[in-house]
Amino acid sequence: MPGQRYFFLVRKPSIKFNSDFYRVFYTDKTRELIGGTEKDVQFIIESKEENFDLRISGGPIHKGEAQRYFSFDSKHFEHAGFFLDLDFYRTNDLTHADVPTLLRTAVELTWPKVEGVAAAIGV
Repeated sequence: MPGQRYFFLVRKPSIKFNSDFYRVFYTDKTRELIGGTEKDVQFIIESKEENFDLRISGGPIHKGEAQRYFSFDSKHFEHAGFFLDLDFYRTNDLTHADVPTLLRTAVELTWPKVEGVAAAIGV
């Protein structure tokens, strides 16, 4: 399934949002090990679920940065936000007849992940 990209408008100050994002995806120990004050942070996780390999990535994006990730424009892209990209894929034992079922399954798996991440980081 082609990558699914999502943009969530963030209305809180970037320092607060970055802190919320870090709290969900990393630990205080990670912050301690890295040191300094993060300016930009993202996550990438690859896993297996059902009949798919899954690559999910995302992170905060600064004002005006969203246009780089999407093939359309939106007035919301002028603001800071959170970018989420989900790629469900399967490369072995795939037949043409499998595609409709795989697409439906990928869509069913996508929304709980998108909604769960958005709720956890407060967007």
